[in-house]
Amino acid sequence: MMVCFVSDQKPLSVQSKNKMRSGGYRQRLIQEFYNQRASFPDLPITETIYSKVIYVHSKASTLDVDNMSKPIIDAFKGIIYADDYMINHRICSKIKFDDFEAYEFQLDLLPIEIVEKLDRLISEKSPHIVYFEVGLFSPDMVRFGGVQNEA
Repeated sequence: MMVCFVSDQKPLSVQSKNKMRSGGYRQRLIQEFYNQRASFPDLPITETIYSKVIYVHSKASTLDVDNMSKPIIDAFKGIIYADDYMINHRICSKIKFDDFEAYEFQLDLLPIEIVEKLDRLISEKSPHIVYFEVGLFSPDMVRFGGVQNEA
């Protein structure tokens, strides 16, 4: 099982000084997800999971990836997954829009609504694109020794 979500909202840091703004951010994320929720009838997930956040931005970003992912993860507690302690593996990336073409994405496993929204946001050169994914955790996701780059 995999659940995914796309938004054009600029992510907030967990250290955001304006807590009222971050509460509004959470509510907007939840509302956007509910517009796409029909693709995911068996929620919340009650098994061990991984999470993935990819932030595509048009301008330089000083957001720390760890602090950026936490408000998104917190927003979906009790909605996509029963509790965030169930996340055993977390991946978070930020990509400058100008470098976007250098990345390879596998879209064939995503619901068509997500692919279409992602395509629209990319075509419109949205200044902020956030992709959030949650799926069942597998022990082979954890590796020691870094990433092997092809030469």
